[in-house]
Amino acid sequence: MGGLTAACGLLRAGHRVRVFEQSPDPGEFGAGLSIAPNAAAVLEQLGLRDRILGLSNLPQEGRVHDGRSGELLSTTPYGEAVREHFGDYYYQTPRSALYDLLAETIRAMDPDCIHTGHRVAGYTEHRDYVTLHFDEQPDQQAEVLIGADGLRSAIRGSMVGEVPARFTRYIAWRALIPMADLPEGYQAPCSNVWIGPQRNFVFYPLADNTLLNCAMFAGDSDWTEEGWRQRAEVAEIREAYRDFHPTVQTVIDALPADGCYKWALFDRDPLSRWHTPRVALLGDAAHPMLPFLGQGASMALEDAAELIYALDQHADPGEALSAYQAARLERANWVLMESRAAGERFASPNPSASLFSNDQAMQTGKLFGWRPPTLAKA
Repeated sequence: MGGLTAACGLLRAGHRVRVFEQSPDPGEFGAGLSIAPNAAAVLEQLGLRDRILGLSNLPQEGRVHDGRSGELLSTTPYGEAVREHFGDYYYQTPRSALYDLLAETIRAMDPDCIHTGHRVAGYTEHRDYVTLHFDEQPDQQAEVLIGADGLRSAIRGSMVGEVPARFTRYIAWRALIPMADLPEGYQAPCSNVWIGPQRNFVFYPLADNTLLNCAMFAGDSDWTEEGWRQRAEVAEIREAYRDFHPTVQTVIDALPADGCYKWALFDRDPLSRWHTPRVALLGDAAHPMLPFLGQGASMALEDAAELIYALDQHADPGEALSAYQAARLERANWVLMESRAAGERFASPNPSASLFSNDQAMQTGKLFGWRPPTLAKA
């Protein structure tokens, strides 16, 4: 998402851009994502705010429950309360909807911009240009290369060396449930987190309340496969949450037998350097976020805005990328560490309201309060 957002803004500013995507169909994956007000401000700058509003659900509240007793531990106001303080809503959007919106906008400006089925192998940096290498495609050259290729970034590996990602011992599952398969009440405009020892279960409505997005995380796993296409059995999810509240059990009972997927969660330590004179990292390639603050997509959009601005303000690529890193490194690494800390809270063996006493102030202050620079138009 960060790479497409950067491409969209750079095209609007008059730059020539090419996007090389590994997957042959990157928009197909079914899942939800959160766009906090800090990231919604980026979409506003790109002229896409009204369109994403029409594709999103707007939760009125975030709720954290004890997964076993059902006790309400924490609430965070969203909806109009967030909009009044920070200028926009907290959005929950199908991943495919945001991808399609960005890709459609890019293709309207340049039909030849996006190239799928290109697996990056690395790059060679020269004084005046960069050569990008692929596994089975011809090399490409550019003045600037942005690596927005995720946790296992080949660009990051070429830049700072191959350092194995750390397995967190967490396994994650995802699923979309037709709302018609659930009783009334699950359409409520809330983001729900149910927590227990080494486990949490998240669900919220999507797609005009026609789908319930589910994301589930359990620790102490030895299963280390990655990717979003690994099928999962409902039975394994049911076993992981066997002692959770009946509200969660009702969701598990409605999980589609052929529509559950799983992946392992990996982590990396913060970097102190994201760029060279002609190459920079963006999004999870620079600062892979664990999902426990729901800020992965938002941080990538923030990165994109600062990158667009820096490249527009500085003719020299090295100066632009240095300015981009200066604008982003401290904040993104802070959110990376806060996401880790949130994961520890959500895995507590003894959940309590005191664990979350600072979350609301943090999220609606330093986290949601960021605003992008003013982006130029061609």
